[in-house]
Amino acid sequence: MAGPTLVLHNGPVIERVFRGLHHFARLCGSSSEGARVIEGDGVIAAIVPAAPERAVVNSAVCQSADGLRAAYDEIAAAYEEIGATWTVWVRQDDAAAAELLESRGHVLDAQPMGMVHDRLGEVERPRPEELPEWTRDGDVTVVGPLNDRAYTFGTDSFTRAMRERPSEATVVYVAYDDDEPIGCLLMTDDGALLHKIISPRAKISKRYRVTLDRPLRGDEAEIFASGTLMLDNEDKPLLPAQLDVTSGTGAFLTLTEGRYHQVRRMFAALGNHVTDLHRDRIGALALPDDLAPGQYRLLGEADLALILPNPAAS
Repeated sequence: MAGPTLVLHNGPVIERVFRGLHHFARLCGSSSEGARVIEGDGVIAAIVPAAPERAVVNSAVCQSADGLRAAYDEIAAAYEEIGATWTVWVRQDDAAAAELLESRGHVLDAQPMGMVHDRLGEVERPRPEELPEWTRDGDVTVVGPLNDRAYTFGTDSFTRAMRERPSEATVVYVAYDDDEPIGCLLMTDDGALLHKIISPRAKISKRYRVTLDRPLRGDEAEIFASGTLMLDNEDKPLLPAQLDVTSGTGAFLTLTEGRYHQVRRMFAALGNHVTDLHRDRIGALALPDDLAPGQYRLLGEADLALILPNPAAS
């Protein structure tokens, strides 16, 4: 292996890599049927039964040897239950985590430790007209096949592992060339706070002001509150939601989930079309009346308490 490089010993770069791995685990743990995340203090693991043979998606990220030690048995049992091949990402200087994994029968696989292209100067920049077309509204189901092609495993593992957009916080960019997808980029907002807010398990409500193309039928509130509404291409019904009608074509809809384009799809399932959508409340925190579109203000502790009244429990 080549000698150490500046890249591998750049602390901020390594930190960013691990933060990216953390979010990748969260993405994999919520993008297919039966997928889930096990998360503890200093460790997160994606459990992906849709692709048990692929350790890239069935992986744990270790930020703390003590956290890994505390969660190891639960993580190992979850992977054993689905018959998964799995791996653990550990920092190169975390000797305690490496020793723990070795004692549990893991084998170090760190060759190469990093991959650096040393001839980038010879790469010719393409002309602007040759660059592919990017769209911000990419389909997450494109991501899996692209990765299957890139990794050349000869399987459809990523296709099976990435069938659903994990949350409303994830944006999928896809590059097309002659209508053929050739590249993708997934971006997600950062931080554990966001996960606590958007996770259905947290049961934090989000209220949306909805304007519709056609008048309400009259039975929407009952259907949304029933907890039985199924959206297209999904196999689990929506959790109950509260609809408060404000006019013939207007309403407030309060959810405790955050599925992809959920509000629009709920009304589409009942034959209507959302023409305007505005989220004005999360938990007990409402947008101030004097905050104009495009403006923002930082949240204080009192604001966060309105969103997460009991952070320890979430």
